[in-house]
Order: sequence, then C-alpha cells, then structure tokens
Amino acid sequence: MKKNKKIFLNLKILISILIIFIMINITLISLTYSKEIELTFWHTFNEKSLKGKVINKLINDFNNSNVMVDGDKIFVKGVYKGSKDRYSNPYITLFNELVRGGVKGELPDLSFAYENWILQFNQVGLVKDLSPYVNKDKELNEYINNLIPAFKQSAYVNQKVLSIPYNKSIYVFYYNKKYISNMDLTDLNFEDFISYLKELRAKLNKPPLYLEPNEDTFIITYLLISKKDFFKNEDNELNPIFLPEEAKNIINLIKELKSQGLVKITDNSYKDFLANEAPMILSTSSRYVDLMNKKDGFDFGISSLPSKNGYIHVAGTNLIVLSKDIKKEKAAIEFIKFLIRKPNFTYMLINTGYIPTTHDLLIYKEYQDYLDKNPGYKNVLSYSLDRLYLQPPVWAWENVRWYLNETMFNIFKSNSDINEEVLKLHSKVIQILSNQNLIKKYESVN
Repeated sequence: MKKNKKIFLNLKILISILIIFIMINITLISLTYSKEIELTFWHTFNEKSLKGKVINKLINDFNNSNVMVDGDKIFVKGVYKGSKDRYSNPYITLFNELVRGGVKGELPDLSFAYENWILQFNQVGLVKDLSPYVNKDKELNEYINNLIPAFKQSAYVNQKVLSIPYNKSIYVFYYNKKYISNMDLTDLNFEDFISYLKELRAKLNKPPLYLEPNEDTFIITYLLISKKDFFKNEDNELNPIFLPEEAKNIINLIKELKSQGLVKITDNSYKDFLANEAPMILSTSSRYVDLMNKKDGFDFGISSLPSKNGYIHVAGTNLIVLSKDIKKEKAAIEFIKFLIRKPNFTYMLINTGYIPTTHDLLIYKEYQDYLDKNPGYKNVLSYSLDRLYLQPPVWAWENVRWYLNETMFNIFKSNSDINEEVLKLHSKVIQILSNQNLIKKYESVN
C-alpha cells in the first residue's frame, strides 16, 4: 500500500513537471512567433489640449483592445507634429514634416492630411490606395458609402479611395454676448451682413468683426460672395478664375469694411476673443468645445456664416496610409476601423467640436443627445451641411494658399498696393500651375 502511494506521488510530481515544461514551451513559442506591430501615427493634436487628450485616449483604448493582424498585436504610437505655441498652426508643421519624411524615406505609417496634400503625395507614389480594403471590408465599405456627399468626394482621387475622411470642421462666427446678445445670420447674404455690421458698429462704437490678414479670410469671403470655384477646367488646363479681377474686388471690399470701422484687422483674432476684446470672430466649429471648457470663459454664441448666396468652407483632414509594409497596412486599416466606429467617432466629435462625416453619425442617438443640449451648435450644423465647399482638387492649392497669405499680409500689414500685389500673386499662381503641368504653357502676366 505504501509502495502504491509512493508511485502515485511520484506520478503526480512527474505530471506537474510535464505541465510546467509544456507551459514554458508554449510561452517560448508565443514569444518567438507573436510580435508587436508598431504603427507610427502623425497627428496635429497637442497632448495638453482637449483634442490631444481625446486622440490619446482613443489610441490607448485601441492598444488595450489587443487587436491582432496575422497573429501579431498592433500597437499604435501617436506622434504630435506641431509647435508648442498655443496659437500656431500645427498643420503647417505636419505638412513640412511629411514632405521632409518623403524625401528622406522616413514617413509614418499613418497620418492626417488635407486633400490637396494627398494629391501631391499621390503624384510621387507615397499614398496607399485603400480601394482594395474598402471593396473587401464591409465596415469600411459602409462608412465610405454613407459619407455626406462633400466628404465622400474628398476620399476619392481618380476613382480610387486614397484617404478616409475624419476630423472635419466648418467655418462659423463666434460672438461675445457681452457685446452681442444674440446673432442669427441664417438666410442672410453678404450685403445683408454688411448692413448688420453697420448696426453693430453704431451700437458698440467699435469694429464688431475681427479678422486676420491671411488666406482664410480671403478664401471665405470669396466663397460667401462669388459662389464660384477658384479654378475652371478649360481644354484640360486649369484657369485660376479668381485672378486677377475677383481677387482685387474681394480685397478692396475687406479694405472698405476696415475703413468704415466694421472690421478690425488683427494678428490673432482668437486671442483677442479670449481677452474679451473682439465682439465677433471667424473661426472653425472645432473651437466650440475649447470655448465651452474655458475655466475663465465668458458667455458666447455661435452663428452660421451669411451664406444664402454662397458656400461654407470646410476645414479638417483625412486619414492616409503611407506604410509600404503589407502587415502594417493591414494594421493601419484596423486602427482606422476602430476610429470610425460610431461610439468612438461620436466620443471624438462631442469632445472636439468636429462635425459628423456620415449620415449615420448625424442621427446616432448619443450625438443627437449632444446636439439637443447645444441648440446653437445644432442650428449651425443643420444649416451649413447643404452649403459645404471642400478645398479645390488641385494639388498646387497648398502653394496657392501660401501666396494668398503673403498677399494679404503685404496689403494689410505692410500697406502694399493692391494692384501690384494681386499682379504678383497672379504671376506666381500661373507659374506654379505651369511647373506642375496643370497648364501647358507659362506666360508671364507682368
């Protein structure tokens, strides 16, 4: 009996050793064959900002969800590309970094990008065609087909899906209720708006609208007044129809509004607004949540632009895949799918002020509840969605924007002659279109 007990005890010990041995081997095999796929994701959300906290939470949630590709766990590393200056434009930094990375072969796997950047990067084969993934993946396919028309247009280049629309906003007016108790510009055209500015000027005895001497001021004014595109395709060549006469008219109008005391030209209108100095500023809907969360904030309102006879400019970027590694491509697609799922996307929208890209997001219950609690924002959104204007599908547009910014600065800050500056602008635009083979022959306009 004692002998049997001893045999049984030895057998238990042997089985225990075998189990430990098998578990060690399984662990070693797992460590050998299961690797971590690290994705580098460049974005423009400073980690100290509300947007930065939102994107970092989404990245952390994804990393903790143990999503696998071919047996390997995906880990996303978010990298903020932008200045630490709270008033600077991080998108300029991101664009420059992407251009530099393209030259050096040091691009991220995934990034934010404006539509005109995508056109440029596509010319040199940097952007991954996502069409095969969209065609095969039900989730991606449903998202693309459910996009609001303007955003759906932005996803495609030459009938290929090169990007996934994500963080989008629209231009709006914010007003300080210390100066303006209520403002509703719905169904006003620009002439009506000028009359309204005159009323405010008489009441406030100061310029009611603060604007910056930059390309956005020009572009948005142009769209509100002309309801024209910036370019016209004639005989397979691009004609910049906003130059020269339309540009002169727009700039002269802004100058006239300034001389009448209806507009103040300032270096940073948002800073002036936060300082309680500006009655009204032009900005994007993504500022809404920032203003709502200001600890030392004030009572403010939001209004749509006077776009009865014009367009409302869309800002914001799409997601592009830049990795040439097939496994990383698949991993990037999994991360994109995570970001565009309605609960995650809605969390992003509510906490950033960006606007929905799809019809389904618009009617998603959690988002509808948010809109009901923010009726001013809801009214602006519902009015603006039928009047959206994306950036021109011209890959020279980024260069044109820079030239416009330089022109506006020279005229309003250096008091340069309008005719001379617009002539120089026209020449530069024609030159860059020629350099990029968007027109066949360059002819100086000087």
